[in-house]
Amino acid sequence: MSGEMMEREMQRLEAENAELLKRLAAQQRNAEQVAVDAVATIESSARIWRELVRDLRKENEELQIYRRAIESMAVRFTRATAMELAHDILGEKE
Repeated sequence: MSGEMMEREMQRLEAENAELLKRLAAQQRNAEQVAVDAVATIESSARIWRELVRDLRKENEELQIYRRAIESMAVRFTRATAMELAHDILGEKE
């Protein structure tokens, strides 16, 4: 191979190498952006799940309050109904 041919081959290889390095750098920047986006998505999802759990706990607390109130009213109603029934059975109704 002549010196001129070797020089052209070296230039071609250097140009190809430069292009590959440029593409590699672009891919690396893209991969870094994907990683940043993934972290942001994970953090956002975690925040949403924490809010959801907090809301569900609050709703559960409210439902427990309603459940206790309904149970209390049911007990009072049952007692009152039982007393009325007992008065009816015993003939003591006024």
